[in-house]
Amino acid sequence: MLNITICDGNSVQSEMIQAEIDRSLDSQISYNLQVFHDGKLFEHEITSRNCPYDIVILDIELGNSSKSGIELAREINCLNPETQIIFVSQSLEYAPDVYACRHTYFISRDRISELMESALNISLENLYTRSAEEYLYIKVRKSQYRIPLNKILYMERNIRETTIHKQKIILTRIFTIPDFRKDRFHPQETS
Repeated sequence: MLNITICDGNSVQSEMIQAEIDRSLDSQISYNLQVFHDGKLFEHEITSRNCPYDIVILDIELGNSSKSGIELAREINCLNPETQIIFVSQSLEYAPDVYACRHTYFISRDRISELMESALNISLENLYTRSAEEYLYIKVRKSQYRIPLNKILYMERNIRETTIHKQKIILTRIFTIPDFRKDRFHPQETS
């Protein structure tokens, strides 16, 4: 079952988005939909549960929240890299700013009925494609990386130093066991 959430401070806009989701996703796809009108409550939910959502539809201006939708999207990217983020905003001035994080789509509020179905279809395609791939997730200092398993030839460990031999390059770092995480990564893939 697909888990979708909407985080938008405007309840009228949330209802409009919800209606478009219901219209766009046919009865063949079962999904749970959760709506947040408070950015702080949404932030608490994603951080306490490692963002359990497949698709997040996120307003950029969250009003009473201490963080913008873009900052929350960055957190989501780290907590659950598979989550598809669709930004919705009244103002097109934010369009360039959304590229500070990984997202699937940006929709202007006045084009929700026109573009929501396309955004959801791309999100679903990304989810199904990515679920077939497997990665090794590594945390090094404050950065997090993902390496496709099919690109790793082998790994070797000598005391505290781990060497990852890939098809084209060799990565050597001092890793501790907690640095290897399945549930986190930075959206940059090592070459």
